Amino acid sequence: MKFVCCEKLIGLFFFGLLLTNCARPTSQLITKASEDESVPNETLRIWWGRGFYSQEDEAIEQVIAKWQSQTGKKVDFSLITQDDIIRETQNALKAGNPPDIVFSDRIERTLGQRWAWDGQLADVSEVVEPLKEVYSPSALQSVYLYNSKVQKRSTYAVPINQRSLHIHYWRDLLAEAGLSEEDIPREWDAFWQFWKQAQDNLRAKGRDDIYGLGLPMSRESIDTASIFEQVLEAYDIQLLDSQGNLLLADPQIRASIAIALEWFASFYKGGYVPADATNWTGRNNNMTFLNRKVLMTINGTLSIPASQREDPEVYRHQ
Repeated sequence: MKFVCCEKLIGLFFFGLLLTNCARPTSQLITKASEDESVPNETLRIWWGRGFYSQEDEAIEQVIAKWQSQTGKKVDFSLITQDDIIRETQNALKAGNPPDIVFSDRIERTLGQRWAWDGQLADVSEVVEPLKEVYSPSALQSVYLYNSKVQKRSTYAVPINQRSLHIHYWRDLLAEAGLSEEDIPREWDAFWQFWKQAQDNLRAKGRDDIYGLGLPMSRESIDTASIFEQVLEAYDIQLLDSQGNLLLADPQIRASIAIALEWFASFYKGGYVPADATNWTGRNNNMTFLNRKVLMTINGTLSIPASQREDPEVYRHQ
C-alpha cells in the first residue's frame, strides 16, 4: 500500500494479522522513490521493527541479502525498536521523506486503518490478487480497507503472517502450587479463577515473588489490546456495526464495556498481576514470564518458547 504525504507516495505492508475471533490483523509500509539525497534513488529503503530475539533480526537480514544478490538491487536497511518505529515513521512522513517499506506489528492498531481512511495508502491489489488462493479469507478481509477520498474499499496492505493468542504457563510452578495441567478449567470464569488460586497457593508457601497472571495493563503494549479484544468477545460486545460505525453511543454497549473493563482491571487491583504491568512495553510480559515472576501469560506469537530452544529441558518439558 502507499501513502500520499507531502506530494509523495509511500506504501504500507501490514505485518500480518490477528484473526477476528482469536486475534485480528496487523500490518506494514511501502513507498515510492526516496527523496533522501543521502540514499541513491535506486536504493530500496526498509525500516523494520526489531524483533524480541536476535534470530528474528538475523532471519530478515538473510532474506534481504538473498534478494539483493538475486536482483542486483540495493537495500538501505534499518532495524528500529518496536517502541520507536511508529514515531520515526510519522516524523518521516511529516518531513516528506518516508522509507519504502516499514514492517511493524503495531501500525495497523494505531494508524494503519486511519491512513487508509484518509487516502494516504496506495492500493496494492496487484500484489495481493495473484496470491488470493494462498490466503485465508480473514487475511484478505483484514487488509480490505475503506478509503474515504475515493469512497471505496480496496486492498491497502499485504498480509505476510497470521497470528493467534497463545497461553504460556510454567508446569513446574503449577506443580509447586499443588495443581496440574489436568486441573485447568475450560469454562471462562473458572479458568481465570484457577490462576488466582494458583497464586494464593504459592503465596501460602512463602512464594511472594510469583504472580498468577502476567497480563499487560499498559497503553504501550500491543498485547494489552490483543488480550482485551478476547475479553470483548467473551462478553459478546460488538464495537462496530456491519457498516463500520462505532456503537459507543448505545447505552447497553457502554454498560457492557464498563463491565468488561472492571473485570479485566480486577486482576490488577486484586494483586494478581505485577504492579509494573501498567508500564510494560511489548517485551515485558515475555521477560517477566521468562524470569519466572508470573505463572501464566498470553502472547500473540510463539516468541516465548522459541527463546528457550537451546535448553531442551525447558523447551520440551517445563
